[in-house]
Amino acid sequence: MRRAWRAIRYIRNICLSEASMFHQPNLNDQRASKLAISAIPELETSAATSKPRAWAARAEISVDELAYRTLIAFREHSHINNILTHISGANWRRVEQELRAIFDPATEPAGLSALARNMLDLMCAERGVTGRILKPLFKSFVRGLLEREIAERTIWRVSALYRGVDRKAREAIEAATK
Repeated sequence: MRRAWRAIRYIRNICLSEASMFHQPNLNDQRASKLAISAIPELETSAATSKPRAWAARAEISVDELAYRTLIAFREHSHINNILTHISGANWRRVEQELRAIFDPATEPAGLSALARNMLDLMCAERGVTGRILKPLFKSFVRGLLEREIAERTIWRVSALYRGVDRKAREAIEAATK
C-alpha cells in the first residue's frame, strides 16, 4: 500500500504544471485539467529565452506500465476510486488486469470481461456523473503521459474497442427482442 501511495505522489509531482506545454486542457473542465497526471520529462530552461523546454522526448511505455499508471491516476481521484472499488469488489489487481486487456492492441471486444466492459463504458461513453468525470480525466492523463501521436492512437484504440462492445450489446438486445 505504501508503494502505491509513493507512486501516486511521484507521478503527481512530475511536472504537473508543465502538462499544458504538450496539449491544451479543456478550459471548460478545470477540475479534469487539475487532476491530469503527467509523466512529462524534466525541463531545463534555455538561457537565451528563459522558457522551459523538454530536454528529452517522452518514451514509449509498455502496456503493463500504462495500465499501472492509469490505475494510479484512477485511484487518486476520490469519486473514480470509489466507483471502481464498488464495481470491482475492491479487487484492484483485477482492475489493473482489465486495464491491461483494454490497452492491449490484440484484445477483441468479445474477449472482455464484464468489469472491462463497464470500465470502457465509463472511459468512453460520458454517461452519468462518473462518465463525465472519467472520460476527460482519462484522455488528459494519456495525452500527458504519451507522445501526442501515440496518445491519440491509444485513445482511438480504446474508443474503437468500446464501439465494438457497444455494437455487440445492441445486437444482443435486438436479437432478444425479436
